[in-house]
Amino acid sequence: MNDDQKTQWLLHQSRGGVKGVFFRFASVGEALFVLLALVLIARMLFRSLGFADADTFLFGEDVVPDFRAAAIAESQWHAIRYGLIIVAIYFIGRMRRRRGRASYGLTTGWRSVLLLVAFGVGAFAVMHIPSLALRLTDSFFDIGPGTPFWSLMKEVEWDVDFWVYMAVSSFFVVPIVEESVARGYLLGRLRESFSPGGALLIMGLIFAAAHTQYHKSDFYALGSLIALVWGSVIMGYAVYRTGSLIPAIIAHGLVNIPTSVVADYAIVAVIALILFLFRGAIRENAARLWAILRTINDWISLVLVGAAIIAFGMTLQSTSWAPYAWLAGLLSFFVASLFTKSTWTTSRDLPRR
Repeated sequence: MNDDQKTQWLLHQSRGGVKGVFFRFASVGEALFVLLALVLIARMLFRSLGFADADTFLFGEDVVPDFRAAAIAESQWHAIRYGLIIVAIYFIGRMRRRRGRASYGLTTGWRSVLLLVAFGVGAFAVMHIPSLALRLTDSFFDIGPGTPFWSLMKEVEWDVDFWVYMAVSSFFVVPIVEESVARGYLLGRLRESFSPGGALLIMGLIFAAAHTQYHKSDFYALGSLIALVWGSVIMGYAVYRTGSLIPAIIAHGLVNIPTSVVADYAIVAVIALILFLFRGAIRENAARLWAILRTINDWISLVLVGAAIIAFGMTLQSTSWAPYAWLAGLLSFFVASLFTKSTWTTSRDLPRR
């Protein structure tokens, strides 16, 4: 690479110079501010209405797990939290002229629903490999304590109430609302300021930062965070490729279904069968995803923003006042983001469908 090529590379990296880097920080600041502010507001509203956390019915001394009551509490929490977030997203989207359903993946992308479901199943097979490997490894070697709920699952009967609770908190309701926010709003917003591959990676870091139950120093937790980033990239690519949230919702839901260790071995066989039967399509999409990732050319912004997100995730729960300190800091980026324009084109860099 000669001096002129190096200069052009650096210019493309900083695309828009300091202003371009600020715009990218603003887009992430908007996303984090919306999530953090509205979760804090939802928490205050939730408690002021006299609702109890689901954990109240599951954990504590002399507490007999009541999954039916926990399912009701979780439903109330989802309704308040995601209700506020989705309303905010709607108004922010209108300000940024993202008003059509296609801007949020709320279409079939001119594809059959059956094809979208099949795409989701294929995405599940690919994205579930790291987390499944961690689970099976932990069954032989103690690689970490996991989460408190994982320990609870080993002690209770998986009756109807348990499955109702899991449907609300894990594999049915959560994939729909989380994907609507994460891949519907956040990924699209990041896509306005980052390259396609850059948006996928930043979305993966935000997704991992949001799953605070894995913010620990043991091998199992760290591996789970890496698996979350990997899964987020796969689900984000599925939305890029199809223009629909359906594959991401299907993949997310399948990954979140609770299984026993014995069932995990059956899932290994199922995933192997899926990878074999759809090897051509999986190979083609792997090549497309790699093409998106290897053409990332905003690495300077990506590293800076990525470091900020990691710091956000590591310190968010360090003290009782940390969320409010972050909220104050993100407010300026949120305000700035409402008045910034995209630094990237919205069509040229997207993969062809």
